[in-house]
Amino acid sequence: MPGDLKSPMKGSKLPMNELLGKRLGNYRLVQLIGRGGFAEVYQGEHVHLGTKAALKVLQTQLEEKEQEHFLQEARIIARLIHPHIVRVLDFGLEDAIPFLVMDYAPHGSLRKRYPRGTRLPHRKILPFLQQAASALDYAHSQQVIHRDVKPENMLLNQQDEIMLSDFGIATIVKSTRGTSVEEVVGTAAYMAPEQIQGRPQPASDQYALGIVLYEWLSGEAPFQGSFTEICSQHLHAAPPPLHEKQPSISREIEAVVEQALAKEPQQRFASLQTLADAFARASEDETIVLTEEDADATMRRTSSIPPTERAEPIAKTAPALPATQRAEPAQAAEPVTRTEPATLRAEPAHTEVPELPAPQPSSAKPLDLSRRSLLLAAGALLVGAAGASGLTWAIVSQEQRRAPAEKFVTPPSPTPSSTPAPSKGTTLYTYQQHSGAVYTLCWSPNGQYLVSGSADTTARVWRAEKGETLYTYQGHAGLLNAVLSVSWATNGQWIASGGDDMTAQVWEAATGNRLTLYRGHQARVLSVACAPHSSTVASGSADQSVQLWDASSGDQAGTYQGHSDIVYAVAWSPDGSLLASASADKTIQVWEAATRHPVTQYKRHNGAVYTVAWSPDGQYLASGGFDKSIQIWEPRTGKPLLSMTGTSELSTEISALAWSPDGKRIASASTDTTVRIWDAASGELLYTYSEHSSPVYTVAWMPPDGAYLASGSADQTVKIWQAM
Repeated sequence: MPGDLKSPMKGSKLPMNELLGKRLGNYRLVQLIGRGGFAEVYQGEHVHLGTKAALKVLQTQLEEKEQEHFLQEARIIARLIHPHIVRVLDFGLEDAIPFLVMDYAPHGSLRKRYPRGTRLPHRKILPFLQQAASALDYAHSQQVIHRDVKPENMLLNQQDEIMLSDFGIATIVKSTRGTSVEEVVGTAAYMAPEQIQGRPQPASDQYALGIVLYEWLSGEAPFQGSFTEICSQHLHAAPPPLHEKQPSISREIEAVVEQALAKEPQQRFASLQTLADAFARASEDETIVLTEEDADATMRRTSSIPPTERAEPIAKTAPALPATQRAEPAQAAEPVTRTEPATLRAEPAHTEVPELPAPQPSSAKPLDLSRRSLLLAAGALLVGAAGASGLTWAIVSQEQRRAPAEKFVTPPSPTPSSTPAPSKGTTLYTYQQHSGAVYTLCWSPNGQYLVSGSADTTARVWRAEKGETLYTYQGHAGLLNAVLSVSWATNGQWIASGGDDMTAQVWEAATGNRLTLYRGHQARVLSVACAPHSSTVASGSADQSVQLWDASSGDQAGTYQGHSDIVYAVAWSPDGSLLASASADKTIQVWEAATRHPVTQYKRHNGAVYTVAWSPDGQYLASGGFDKSIQIWEPRTGKPLLSMTGTSELSTEISALAWSPDGKRIASASTDTTVRIWDAASGELLYTYSEHSSPVYTVAWMPPDGAYLASGSADQTVKIWQAM
């Protein structure tokens, strides 16, 4: 068509200064109205109707696979119809350039209306909060997470009401160009701890809105500094008390903001509307009196704003939104369906898959390969936070951008002159087939295969020696349905998995055919564990329960309900008689599998416990979590034996623990991007592996001898490396 766009090389940055006057779809771009880190926003005019709209144009062309992903996710966003969400009127691709057509907001954003440093009175804050809460609760009911709630994305309509924009755009990653520190910090200031770790969830939007609340009340964000400093504060530091920044703020208001900013998602409000209601109650009869200095500063900052639009010094409770403007409550959960018939089987994801060999001693040999260079700290955290989700439209395919996959190199048979075995910590292979954070992995009993589960909604079974993917299991596929846990049965014949979709599933290891779909839980399944030499599976969930059920039939055998908060991890004793479950209630509980009777409750952790692991002889348990400690103790008595805590080596939370097959060492995965190997008897740090570029979530020793370790990370890779 006349005046259309030229076609630069795919993946290259577009000459955005040449877009004015050009046509995208039915719109001609007439004015540049905004520029961001990954896109530019233009005012467009419909070529036939003459109506105005805003067009967001990405600064890169997409490959064919990426185009389909963009279109799929754009359809989801376009279905969001709510009075406080910017409507997506159209979307498309013009010469592989992705664009969105949206409602035009003539009054700009709240950031423009109230610049940084502006304090808002409660009567201004409350309606904005109610409108944003209504929009976000609605989006969550549609299985959409915003991921980038901030004043810049709160636009104002003709009635000066909020319209949230840019749903899901925060996870666009463009490997074709760099991202400035300023752009990254703009998002990091509002990023929830779990989002930094690559695990965004609806509560992450509440945390971001809590940061906005804090900023409106105090005039500044709670956390300051460089990108890495801000992320570290989100993860580990409490926000400075609001009353220290503004003494007139009541304790009731401060408590509401503190709960919205809780580090643990489950400790925040149950919904955004609950947060808004709590703020409204706390604001009743509340009066903010600005000091003369505050008032002068506010007047200076807002001198260009018409008087009717300025923040006012006296706060009164604003009327609640009409009911028609609030999000409808989410549908009640369906009655729990315990099982699905075993005849429910998924088609094999790969039609010609070799049958896995029966368990036998590993024949793997020491292997040699160069290590990948580390990313800069800011870039590494960005990949962990944004790239990990892998579920939002227009994410650039990391698979297509990466260098050719590294391969194992098998050395020649040992001779007096042959190259010595790789040294400890040598990376032997990097598996790069996932497009989201790798949360979980497990070796086959013979040590020849690995299964890895990811935020990209898949579990992949692959040959450890060659990195060859045998098949991809997609039984948990769906928007935001990460695979959170996998466990390989000791007979080698089947694999269990659990995920965000609130199901646990069992599938044939050789083919990927689904055998059982278990629906007994009422929240996401965070841990699955196959019993030793048995068909029983244990699954732990955010519904605070551990459930035991049969892998072949799905019949439930019992439920353990001793925890008062999320169950993060479940582990069988080597003889299958006991289970240990770790929880956000700060306890690890040991109980009998046959009777579900409690044996021990270990209470020495000072925060949520994310991981628990049995020693190979069943005599000891190791546990770790939010309090940055690794503790070793006796499972039947709860007697503490060893604690690695408060050391310079343990400065961040512990994601996963694994005992070596000989019981002499413990591997710990951490959110500081490292895996550490410890002496299990003395607690001495033996080695630190630092080749991941984002938080490490999972680690496992290769059976039967533990010569190698596999570790999975938010950097979307699994690395196999020399452990001993």
